Amino acid sequence: MSDLFVQRSNYSLSLSNHKIIVKNGQGQIVKEISIHLVENLLIFGQVQVTT
Repeated sequence: MSDLFVQRSNYSLSLSNHKIIVKNGQGQIVKEISIHLVENLLIFGQVQVTT
């Protein structure tokens, strides 16, 4: 298990198929991470979170 840090203000986070999807301000996927690998989610700044 690991921590996921999000520090970019124009990023958004969503959840799909047991994965955390990280997108940049243009809507492009930056990273997909299995929810089972993340123990803590730490968000700094103005990050949008959806479900």
